[in-house]
Amino acid sequence: MKRIALVLTLVVGVALPAFAQTTEAELRSQVPYSSLAAKVPGLTLQDYNRVISEYARQLDRETSLNAPAAQPVPTYQPPTYRRYVPPDPIYTPPSSGTSYDWQSGNVYRWRKPGDGTTRVDGSNLNTGSLWNTTIKPNGSMSGTDSNFNMWNYDARSKTYINYGTGKMCVGEGYARVCTK
Repeated sequence: MKRIALVLTLVVGVALPAFAQTTEAELRSQVPYSSLAAKVPGLTLQDYNRVISEYARQLDRETSLNAPAAQPVPTYQPPTYRRYVPPDPIYTPPSSGTSYDWQSGNVYRWRKPGDGTTRVDGSNLNTGSLWNTTIKPNGSMSGTDSNFNMWNYDARSKTYINYGTGKMCVGEGYARVCTK
């Protein structure tokens, strides 16, 4: 039996590449019973089958010890899509601008200096009049009208006074009462 295994090792070792995963069927195709029986007189089919089975197990053990570790089979990962969200810009309102009222023909130019007030200069090309207003952060206002009369509005007391005409108003909306 040892003689058969030795012959099989020599014959199969030459026929099969090293580290090949060898099955019994591959061994039987590489070293058929008839060719081995011609080299080993008195070889029975039972001995042949036992040697082939044992040799296949031995090759399996050797190749599994010498084989590189099995790598996981990569699986398909669909791409991840993310909705683009632009960075949140800090809104900075404009510090000046111009607007036009087509019904009256008035043009308003405004600017906001760094002190928190808003300065509005108004004009009308049709009438040639000019006026201005300064609006304070608390809502109080002062300026000149189209006749260059100075006026003032106090947001706390809701009082309007035009110093050039003498007109004075107190309150707001329908409850506003004016003199002169």
